[in-house]
Amino acid sequence: MASRDEFLFYARRMHNAFRVLINNGGDSSSHWHKNPELCAHHLCGVYVTGALTFLEGRYGKNAWNQSGKTHSDFGSFVLSSKRLKGPSKDQLDAFVCIRNAVVHNNCDLSKNNDPHSLSKVTNASLGATVSLNGSVFTLVSNGTHDFMELVRLAIVGVAQYHGDG
Repeated sequence: MASRDEFLFYARRMHNAFRVLINNGGDSSSHWHKNPELCAHHLCGVYVTGALTFLEGRYGKNAWNQSGKTHSDFGSFVLSSKRLKGPSKDQLDAFVCIRNAVVHNNCDLSKNNDPHSLSKVTNASLGATVSLNGSVFTLVSNGTHDFMELVRLAIVGVAQYHGDG
């Protein structure tokens, strides 16, 4: 079982800390007040990168594509769960594309090694949490739409799928 503290760091504490920063901003002299959407975008990028790193380190690469503790596929696990609301395998695959574009390609999905990155993101039901301008995206986290909440639910879902969480 994953360390509960480490799990909670990614599944709740980091998300909450970033939400406080997004909601309250930095001090008045910071860049935050000049462009809060850009700062939220970058915090979302850091969060999805850290979350996927945690999941891959704990359960292996694309752990939602492996057999879980009680189910052979992630989709049937999510459907059978009474407590878990989402996520989907498609969302998790889209998060990988987003993470790769954040880390390697200045948020341009067309530059990812996976030629299907753009279609994976557009078909993943991420709603207004990802704003696309062609193949370049901006991650959104505000009072109405929270990309990090989708990622947080994914962390919880994959951990539960593998018997943790």
